[in-house]
Amino acid sequence: MTDPSSIGADSASGTKKKRMKGKAESIACLPTGDTAIYRRSEKGLICDRKIAKFMTEKSIKELPKVKQSAADCVALVRSRIADYGLDCLWNADQSGFEYETRPGRTLDICGVKHVEAITQSENSMTHSYTVMMTVSPGTRKFLPKLFLTLQEPKRVFGPIVTRTMFKAENLYVTASTSGKMTKKLYLQWCAEVFFPHMVDRCILLADPWTIFNDQDSVMELKPDNLEYEMLRIPPKVTGDIQPLDVLFFRMYKGFFKKISNFVILHNLPIQMHHRDVILKLHSLIYQQFQSPRFENLVPAA
Repeated sequence: MTDPSSIGADSASGTKKKRMKGKAESIACLPTGDTAIYRRSEKGLICDRKIAKFMTEKSIKELPKVKQSAADCVALVRSRIADYGLDCLWNADQSGFEYETRPGRTLDICGVKHVEAITQSENSMTHSYTVMMTVSPGTRKFLPKLFLTLQEPKRVFGPIVTRTMFKAENLYVTASTSGKMTKKLYLQWCAEVFFPHMVDRCILLADPWTIFNDQDSVMELKPDNLEYEMLRIPPKVTGDIQPLDVLFFRMYKGFFKKISNFVILHNLPIQMHHRDVILKLHSLIYQQFQSPRFENLVPAA
């Protein structure tokens, strides 16, 4: 009489042999190179990964030139620092902030395909405003005022909003229809925020933003006793060598997101997308980053 347990074992063994035979046949059907890839994937050496960036052959061929342009820019900045010191060097850049900043990931049961999350306002998730930051590796790490451009349909704040809006000494608040900086606002930043706090000489390190191209208009606003020079960061390398992109904005936005997430997680009665709340947050965070605790953050970048 046959042992029932041996029948189950033989059946399992037969199934395993069939599976192994199927794998062997599928490998045999693959070209030589594909077979090697398949075997490496079985060992865990190769796995399926999401493509982070697509590049053309032309851009790959241009990589040496791009890297060289970055090295030349860094060398030029270092030569200016050697000639004039750190105090005259400033880096300015703009960055967009959503009216309601939320993380794109959360926890849920494994296998769930459709994950939903609560938001205070759907409209605030798709609209943004702009922050213009200016930092220096010298003694003064920041300008006294942070420049913000909020989104307003008529490009200006109404009389009631102007009268009741939260005001802080370390904020300079403007408006545009898109929430993005325009050439007019850039010149306003030069005249009202940047030049009034420059002494003797200043060197502005800026990215290839097209609005920076019109330096003739900037020179008309420059004080006569100020020596001013703009150094442009080459295209495609701002994320590698621009101080605000390399480190500072990431830290600043991380601070902002932590506060926003805490409010929403604990269901606090605060509308994070409200104009006054946004202004209060930026005023607080900008003031905190000027603390001695963070004084090495800008030079490190």
